[in-house]
Amino acid sequence: MATTDYYTLWGLGCDEANGTPDDEDIVVVLDFGQPGEENGVYGTYIFAAGYPFRSTTQILNGVKGFLNGFWSCSNDQPNIHITLAIGTSNYGPYVTSAHGAAWANLIDDVNDWIDDPPSYASRETARGANDFETWVGTPYGPSDPLEARDWVSGYISAYDPALASFYYNYGACDGCPWTNHQWSCEGLAGTTWSCEDIWYISYGATPAWPLPLIYETSGVHADQWYHMSVYSIDNHGYPMNFKGSMTQWQACHDPGHSCNPTLENRPEQGWAQLYETLYEDERTRQGNLPWATDVTWEN
Repeated sequence: MATTDYYTLWGLGCDEANGTPDDEDIVVVLDFGQPGEENGVYGTYIFAAGYPFRSTTQILNGVKGFLNGFWSCSNDQPNIHITLAIGTSNYGPYVTSAHGAAWANLIDDVNDWIDDPPSYASRETARGANDFETWVGTPYGPSDPLEARDWVSGYISAYDPALASFYYNYGACDGCPWTNHQWSCEGLAGTTWSCEDIWYISYGATPAWPLPLIYETSGVHADQWYHMSVYSIDNHGYPMNFKGSMTQWQACHDPGHSCNPTLENRPEQGWAQLYETLYEDERTRQGNLPWATDVTWEN
C-alpha cells in the first residue's frame, strides 16, 4: 500500500465489492510494508516515495475506510463476504516482539470495530498477515528466524482468540525441500532458517495459517509447501491446513514492473498447483482450498 488515506481506501473497498459477485467469499491482503517504529510508536514504512512512516492508528483509520467502502457498495449483495488481511513483513530492523504485539492489537481493534453495532460481521472479517521470507535482500540480506519468532511471540501475547484475530503467512518457502531435491531441513537457502522455523511461523504458532506464495510456473513452490505439510505430519503428527495461494501475475504486468516469466503463475494456476499437489497424497489432501489471490502494485 502506498497510502493510508481513508477516502482512497474507501474507494478501493467499494471497487472490490463492485467487482465481486454475490455469494463469493474472498480474501484481500493489504500490505502496508515493513515494520517501523518512531518515538515509541509502532507502524510500518509504506510503499510511497521515501517510504514514509504510518502508525498503526493511521493504518486502522485507512482499514476502516476500506471496510466502510466495501460495506456501502455491497448492500445489494447480502451473501458476499471478505476476509481483509492486514499485512506487514519481516524486513528491516523492527521485526520485534513489541511490533508483533502492536500488530495484534491493531487486528483486534479492527475486529472490535467490525463487531460493534451496527455490526459488519455478516460480510466482513479481519486477520493479520506477514510476508515472512528467509531472504529479504539488500541491505539486510538473510533474515533472522529468531526475530521472526519474536514477532510471532509478541503477536501471540496480544491477540484475542475470542475475536479470531489470527494471522496469515503469505511468504515463500525459499530453500525448502522439494521432490528429488535438497532434503536437508537446516540452513535453508544459505540462511539460518530451518523447516521447523517455517512450520512454526506458518502453522505451529496458535494464530498462524499459511497463505503461501506460489509464483513458480514449474510447480516447485507448491511442491515445497506440500513437503512442509509432510514435515508437519512426520514431526508434529498432523498436516498443515492451507487457506489458499498467492501469485504475482498482476504485479508483474503493472506499469513499470516486470518479472522472470518463470515466476508468473496466474491466480488460477497457483491455486491449482497447490491444490493438486496436496490432493495427490491422501495424508495432505484438502477437500477445500478456499482462496486464490494475486499481488498488484496499483494501490
